[in-house]
Amino acid sequence: MNKRGFEISFGFIFSVILIGAIIFTGFYAIGKFLDVRKCAEAGIFYNDLQEAIDRAWNSEITKNTLRLSVPSGVEKVCFGDISAPSNIPEYSDLRTYGELDSNIFFYPYRKSCAELGNRKIEHVGFDFSGVKCFETASGRIEIKIEKESTDGLVRVLE
Repeated sequence: MNKRGFEISFGFIFSVILIGAIIFTGFYAIGKFLDVRKCAEAGIFYNDLQEAIDRAWNSEITKNTLRLSVPSGVEKVCFGDISAPSNIPEYSDLRTYGELDSNIFFYPYRKSCAELGNRKIEHVGFDFSGVKCFETASGRIEIKIEKESTDGLVRVLE
């Protein structure tokens, strides 16, 4: 009796599995590169902000508006002390994901680099209590800073 059927060789099955593994690895690598890009953008933002704050702190008197690029996906940059109660809608997320010694936070946290979603910026104080968030526009943010000759810290203004 002659059986007719569809026969698939081992080589064909192996090739299909290998192609699937290569495609999966490609998508995984692309995702990791995008995560690295977000972390690099966050690191550059923090570095640029800290350098501007340090320049102002070393100056006698300063009043300036900083225009900085933020990582893609970040809608707001929040400043302040999350251990102090605040009435802003983002407060619960910042409190959940932020570290208590940090004073700057990206929102939404899940869309930023996980390792750099918050940070402590040195030599900075605030004209407000709790937390204040600044909206981003076209991937950029404007932050007003000021320091008088008698101030010990650079103040972020509302």
